[in-house]
Amino acid sequence: VLESSPDRETAAACLRILEAMGTAGDAPTARRYLDDPDFVLRARAAAALGALEAGDGDVAALDGAIDDESPWVALHAAQALSKAGRHDVLRAAAASLRPGAAAAREALAGAS
Repeated sequence: VLESSPDRETAAACLRILEAMGTAGDAPTARRYLDDPDFVLRARAAAALGALEAGDGDVAALDGAIDDESPWVALHAAQALSKAGRHDVLRAAAASLRPGAAAAREALAGAS
């Protein structure tokens, strides 16, 4: 369904299903939505990637999403990195002057 470019509500629901029940093989589909113009879909994609046992490419994509213009996307990306156990990436972002530093700090605080 996600491959056919569904409407916002359908795509968001499908990304939630991937987050809850997907496998690592679904990561490329979720990753594609990190660049979507709709911030809701970018946020859902970040959450899904965190649940799909993010590989190195996904970690890099989520690290970039921490700096998203939408604070919701940034927070979901940071929480996804925390869920994936990538506190090293979050610590580096939190200690930086990047736009997403606050989201990284919040995710680290929630992981404590």
